[in-house]
Amino acid sequence: MNQGIAHLAQKGMRYCLLLTHECVLADNALEELEKRLDASPSTGAVGPLIGYLSDPAVIWSAGGTIDPRSWRPNHRGTGDLVSDWVDRSPLRTQWVDGACILFRAKALQDAGPLSERYFLYYEETEYLLKMTELGWRVECVPSACAWQEPSPIPAYLRVRNQLEFIREMAPRRYLYRELAATAKRLLRGAVAPRSNEERKMLALQARGLTDFVRRRTRP
Repeated sequence: MNQGIAHLAQKGMRYCLLLTHECVLADNALEELEKRLDASPSTGAVGPLIGYLSDPAVIWSAGGTIDPRSWRPNHRGTGDLVSDWVDRSPLRTQWVDGACILFRAKALQDAGPLSERYFLYYEETEYLLKMTELGWRVECVPSACAWQEPSPIPAYLRVRNQLEFIREMAPRRYLYRELAATAKRLLRGAVAPRSNEERKMLALQARGLTDFVRRRTRP
């Protein structure tokens, strides 16, 4: 995506769509996203209302927030009906899901390339929070709909990337708290793992913690 953005920037683009391979857009979705950027010069990035491919009437994400107690990202609207949201006005949000984001070229230029430390998951959340720190708005546009089938974050990446995100974006006390909670959870599970599957999960989480401490990032 960074390579694609750099290539398009040389061609004088106004907007740039980042779209993952499995995400399906409604026929009018891109038009609605572009219309919102046209109407709001202070908005740097917009995302659609995202439903489940397996259950198109149900919302997966209507943008996201950051839990102020833990600094963990949360999706807004999960489980609600798409029909209850599609007529709503554009909604300012802290981040939108990376499955589909339409960026203003100037906002991309201001924010620079997306971080490649994560390899997968959390990179768009960090990027959009940094974009808002630069003064740009981020919005979910409910009149634009898309669908994808989210999968659980792998245990290794959840631990490593969550810690990396908190280290980069949150006050230091949140990182210490998350490190302590992760270590406590791993120790408690190691005392009496219930199954071979749980042992494998604990090993992946422990590796994620170790690689974070060792500052091993990317794939």
